[in-house]
Amino acid sequence: MTAQAAFASVAPLPPAQHAARTEARLECFLDSTLDLICAINRDGVFTEVSGASRTILAYEPDELLGRPYVDFVHPEDQGATVAEEDEIRSIRPARTFANRYIRKNGGVAYLDWSSSWSEKEQVFHCVARDVTARVLLEHKLTHVQRLEAVGKLTGGIAHDFNNLLTIILGCTEILIDELDKLGNQPSLLELARLTESAAERGAQLTAQLLRSPGTGMSAEVLDHAFEPFFTTKPVDEGTGLGLSMVYGFVKQSDGHVSIYSEVGSGTTVKVFLPRAAGSPTPARISSDGPLPTGSEHILVVEDDPGLRGHVVRQLKGLGYRVTAAEDGRAALVQLAEKSDVALLFTDVVMPAMNSKRRVALLRLD
Repeated sequence: MTAQAAFASVAPLPPAQHAARTEARLECFLDSTLDLICAINRDGVFTEVSGASRTILAYEPDELLGRPYVDFVHPEDQGATVAEEDEIRSIRPARTFANRYIRKNGGVAYLDWSSSWSEKEQVFHCVARDVTARVLLEHKLTHVQRLEAVGKLTGGIAHDFNNLLTIILGCTEILIDELDKLGNQPSLLELARLTESAAERGAQLTAQLLRSPGTGMSAEVLDHAFEPFFTTKPVDEGTGLGLSMVYGFVKQSDGHVSIYSEVGSGTTVKVFLPRAAGSPTPARISSDGPLPTGSEHILVVEDDPGLRGHVVRQLKGLGYRVTAAEDGRAALVQLAEKSDVALLFTDVVMPAMNSKRRVALLRLD
């Protein structure tokens, strides 16, 4: 091949052919990109749409051409989207924003947009990236985090409430014993018994929060089942705290909870907890006769000062030597200083160090 022939092979195309080839390459590029690329005129009508509309919106490009873009925007996002386009046209810099489009099948597509206005062409040049999968994942993560937070909250409320009831019941029992010994304070004795009865009803209420007979939940209700204070029962029959407390208790124990429900069939809640190490030792407790006494050294670990003081008084009243600690770290310090501790009497859920971690450290020592 001569140099002249080689030169002729790469000679510029005639303008019409060059324009046709450029347009074909542009169409190929637009159809191959995963992002939705489009042009919208000043009246808000699609004038150009890339092939990504098929995968992102389930529409063929021809189904969008000539139609107002706002017809496809989620109703809740239409006002904000129109305001964004008006601002872009008046200020003219490229801007980014997010909105939702309604897919042909009725689903929702979450889109991140980059848009600019061409005064010369009188059109918006727009590129949209489908971020639906990312947004839905973020929603799920946020929902799980929120459930964990409210589960801890409601579990903490029940925990603190039970601590308070324990103090009231314990102190009332002591008061009743003293009044029985005196024998000449019938009005105070009656008041003490009423207080004890009220505290016992409160304890029963806490237990009833975890029991809920029913016939099953719809999908919409199931989505809110673990949320605190959500209930479908009348005001005087439901608290909406039962399942959220279960969720909180399970998560605090490093477990997992799942729920399955069908209307008319009922509900199944499965709780999965870590397997305990070692073999269980059945406790043998007799309620008959006086409480056993002793002289051993007991370490009481409890963050609630009222409950801690009550337990210490009760144990000392039975003859035991007692040392108290307000959290796990303080308990470890006490154990390092006192080698004769025979029993660790501890709360389960506490700040600084829970009982699981505390027992693990003690075993290492």
